[in-house]
Amino acid sequence: MGAGFLQAIVTAATSALPIAGARVTVSQNGVKLYNLITDESGITERVTLEAPDISASLDPNYPGEPYGRCDVTVSAEGFVTKEIHGAEIFDTKTSILPVNMTTDVAYDFIEFGGAEEASETDRSEEAYLPEHGLLLKEDNHQEFRSFEGISPAALSAVVIPLTVTVHLGSPSFKEYI
Repeated sequence: MGAGFLQAIVTAATSALPIAGARVTVSQNGVKLYNLITDESGITERVTLEAPDISASLDPNYPGEPYGRCDVTVSAEGFVTKEIHGAEIFDTKTSILPVNMTTDVAYDFIEFGGAEEASETDRSEEAYLPEHGLLLKEDNHQEFRSFEGISPAALSAVVIPLTVTVHLGSPSFKEYI
């Protein structure tokens, strides 16, 4: 048995705003292993989890999933709790799990003396991650079709912009890139 790593990045506003202080619980095989808190950049510490030995991922005839799986629950004040089932963990590799949170405020507009009141509700969302595409038995390759006879084109060199604009927040440049 090998060991891989997991790190969660918790954000809001379509991944533009990091959520500091989010609570992240990591479970594997039904056992809660880690209770983590995100830092000011919305990132948890990197944790170690069991995974099949790396040789399993290199063997095309390996009979099972060549990676481990874990479940992650993320909660933060004012946001819908997210439960993610089946995050992949590969031996010797760090899996990055991006979690984009949505707000948990449901507005019940009540006219009371001209004022509107909002009430919060407790909600959660679950996501079940499918098996890795490499394990699918069906052919999932897509044939490229040109648009109205126009041939596809590729750049001959990598183009790096001179400026990068960061919207809705100020994460450190390293995490932003």
